[in-house]
Order: sequence, then structure tokens, then C-alpha cells
Amino acid sequence: MNGRGLEQVEAAELRRAVKEIEAMLTSGAALPNPMLLGHLLERAKNRIIELDHKDAEATKEEREKALQEVAVAVLIAQREAALNLEERRQFAEFLDKDHFTKADFSSLEKFYLSAWERLSEHGKAEMSHRVWEGVRRKEYEFSELPEIVKQKEAERLRDQLSHSQISADLQRIPEPDREDFIRAWDQGKRAEAYGVLDRPVFAENVATQGTKVEAEAVIVRTSEARDTAEREPSAEGAANSPAPQRLAKELSIGNVQLVDAGDSKPVVPTVNAAKEGPAPSEVNR
Repeated sequence: MNGRGLEQVEAAELRRAVKEIEAMLTSGAALPNPMLLGHLLERAKNRIIELDHKDAEATKEEREKALQEVAVAVLIAQREAALNLEERRQFAEFLDKDHFTKADFSSLEKFYLSAWERLSEHGKAEMSHRVWEGVRRKEYEFSELPEIVKQKEAERLRDQLSHSQISADLQRIPEPDREDFIRAWDQGKRAEAYGVLDRPVFAENVATQGTKVEAEAVIVRTSEARDTAEREPSAEGAANSPAPQRLAKELSIGNVQLVDAGDSKPVVPTVNAAKEGPAPSEVNR
């Protein structure tokens, strides 16, 4: 159990103790030290208020983190200008996952058949990361993926291995394993090539990272720009406000949605500062 869970258990136990002490104090029975019980009761109530406040803050942080992850996914999806609106929505749903499972196979197959070729390199990197992350987490083996997914991912890896300078991650794949995959793929022996890609050394080193870090930086910059403008409002009003502020009104984290921007630049989602919620309720005395 984590720290927050322990604090929730402590708060529950204190509430039970408070009820018992209050029952004793109001029973009218002779008590050996009612002043001490009253002191313990006050301390217990104060501790409960403190724990409730900490729990509310933790909940707020978790909510903000979840909302920011959604905003990042939407931002990356909106950059895929070649996709239609429905494909962007599907892509955003994919980005909301850390990895894929067999339950995603049907939607993955449809997406790879219709939209994969029109994804940007960033978009393909995000999909590859989740495909291989599913292998790393032993949700499936590479050879179990839908045929079109295996084909596109193997083609992409073959292209990466053909570069004169491959990435540091791919360099960690032993050369004999790389050569086995390249030879099988180039000879058109797909089943054999997929079997080679089932070797753990590929999952350990292929598509280990996506491109979310860059998108998160954009979210932060946009949010900071909005906060600055709110502190220093422009005399010309919202019509002439900086782009991040205008975009914040079009797509806020409280109502994240995808819009069909056509040929225009993608909308940047922003993370609104969370409003302060009501103070933790006090324990009935």
C-alpha cells in the first residue's frame, strides 16, 4: 500500500476513534479523565482535517496530470494534418494508451490499413512505441500482431536499419540478429522475419520512446504564455491577443475536443489552472 493509501486508512481509523470518544463523553457515565479524552478528541479531529486536505491535493494533482496527458495526446493528433477528423480522433485514443493489447488488434488493423501511410514520422514513432511496448509488457509477441501491423512495423524497422548511422538503441541489437532480420525480410520471407523480431533483443531496443516529451513542452509553453497574458491583459482585447491565448479559448483542457481544421494549422490544447475546490469539510463535533 502506498503512502496515500496508508493515510486514508489512518483517517478512517481516526474517524472511528472520534465516534467512540464522542459517545463516551456524551454518555453521562463517570470517566476517569474526561479532559484527556477531550484533548485526544481535538487532536484526532485536527489530524483528520489535515489528512483530508492532503487527500484533496493528491486527487487534484492526479486529475491535472490525467488532463495534461489528454491534452498532449490531442496536440499530437492535431498535428497529423493528413488525417481526417475521425482518423485523428482514433489516433488520439491510441495516444491515450501506454501500450497496446490484443483487445486493440481490430482497431489497429483498420487504422494501419487506412491511415498509416499518411501519418507523419512523429505519428508513426508514437504508434511504433506502443506496438513494441505491448511486446515488452508481454501482452503479445510481435508475430501475433495483425498482418498489416507487422508488415508496416517491419518495413519501418528495415528502413531505419538501412541508414548509414542507426540510432544508439538499434545499435544495441547484436549484428547477427539484425542481419538475420534483414536477410529474411529482403528475401521476402515474412514469417521468418517476424520470427526473428520475436527475439527479446528487438523488443528491448526498438521504439523504446515516443515523441511526447516535445508535445509536453509545447503544452507547458502555451500554458505559461496564457498565464502571462492573464496577468497582463492586452488593451486591444482577445481579438488581437497572442495566438496561445486565442487557442486556449478554442480548446481548453476542461473541454478537450478535436476539430476539423482543414488546411489550417492545428489547434493547440492547453491545460487550464485548476480551480480551487471547497475546503475539506470539518468533522462534526
